[in-house]
This record gives sequence, C-alpha cells and structure tokens, in this order.
Amino acid sequence: MKKLVSLALVIAIVLSFSVIAGATQVAPYSLGDVNGDGFIDSADALEILKYEIGLPNVIEGNPRALAAADIFGNGVVDSRVALEIMKFEIGLPSVFDGKNSSPVSASVGDKIWFGGLSWIVLDVQDGMALIISEDILENQKYHSEWAEITWEHSSPRAYLNGEFYNSFSSAEQGRIVETTIINSNNPHTGTPGGNDTIDKIFLLSIDEADNYKEIINDVYSRWWLRSPGYFSIYAAFVDETPFNPFNAFGWRVDHFGGVRPALWLNL
Repeated sequence: MKKLVSLALVIAIVLSFSVIAGATQVAPYSLGDVNGDGFIDSADALEILKYEIGLPNVIEGNPRALAAADIFGNGVVDSRVALEIMKFEIGLPSVFDGKNSSPVSASVGDKIWFGGLSWIVLDVQDGMALIISEDILENQKYHSEWAEITWEHSSPRAYLNGEFYNSFSSAEQGRIVETTIINSNNPHTGTPGGNDTIDKIFLLSIDEADNYKEIINDVYSRWWLRSPGYFSIYAAFVDETPFNPFNAFGWRVDHFGGVRPALWLNL
C-alpha cells in the first residue's frame, strides 16, 4: 500500500513536470521515448510508472517501447527510469547524456547507439560499419504460410525495409547505406537462395553469422538468418542454445523466430 501511495505522489510530480518543462525531440523509440512520439518527456515517465504498478500502458506487449524504457541496460523498468526522464526533461544530468547521439567512429566489437537502439559493430570498411542489433527486436514468421520462399519475398525483409526503416528519423535514414545483398545458396545443402536484393536493412546469412560468430553476443532465443534451410520451405536460424553459428536444416518458415536487423551505417 505504501508503494502505491508513493508512486501516486510520483505520478502527480510527473504530471506537474509537463507544465514547467519542455520536451526534447528525438527519433521515435530512442532511449526514453517510451511512447514513440519522438519526445522524451513526462508522458514517457507516466507510462513507466503505470507499467510498474500494473495499470494499462504502452510498454506491455511492445518490444520497441520496452527497449526504449530499459535505459540502464539491465532489463529493469521502474520508477528510477521515470526519475531519470524527469531529470533529463528539466536539464539536470542524467543517464541519457550521450546515449541518443549517433556514433562518428566505431571499431569491430564496439556497442554503439543508433536510432535509440544498441548495436554491435561486426565490420568496418571505407567509413562504414556493419552493425547488428544487440537484442532481438521482433518475433515474426519468415513467411505467412508453409510454402517455398526466399529472402526476396520474405516477411522480415518487407518489415525491415518498410515499417522498421521508417521508424528512423530522416537524418538517420540518410546514414543507412543501400546495399546489394548476395543471397547465396545454403552452403551445406545447396538450397537456392534466390535473387540478389537491394536492401537498406537485412538479416545475416549463414556465412555471415559464421564469419562474425566470435563478435555476436549470445542471445538465448531462436533468431532468423536470411539463408534458406534444407528445403525452401525452411529458413536457417541461430539456435537458442549457446551461440551456434547456424542451424543449416532450418525452421519452418510459417513459425515464429526472432529478428535481429543488420545494416551498413555511414560513420
């Protein structure tokens, strides 16, 4: 009961902040922008407090909102996060300082912030960095039905180069490099990889996952690769066991798997 009363008082303070403070505009779902409106302000702090006490909120069931709320990077979303947002809104030193800024340099193995998300640098070439999201951002089917499919017509490709790409600010979009994606056959089974594509955002292939396996962190959940599996009705994936570079047999394309976007970023 005391906790509820304390939180009620904090909520009242948060609401008062919306009168005396100005919001800071950022890319939607940057760290702290829990409601995805492009601002870090008391509205976000309020959603966090509602989440903590179990009231209806925008975080529950929304992985991008949850990632935006995890400002300490420890998976804990509570009133301390709301307090940091309030401090940031009125210009006091906070955990946000520097976290939503874009990187100007990077080295292999670095973790960088871009678009309000944490990314791992896999490669650096000619002023560009190949990065992959540190975490799984979505769980999706590779295809809507159990049928032959390649990366070119897959559901993750449509999502990543549509809705997900459009969630970045225009400035951030300008730094994402349009890339010719080589869709090689499955190197173990010879299953055709389909046509090469031109993408801004993509999934790693079997070969890429193998090449970068020492850099990619363990994420104990199944996530898709873009390569086909044993047949074209399966897609390759990384298993939920301690990091295995690939499962070449694959997973049914109409089943759900994690999505970890990768892209080339101009530094």
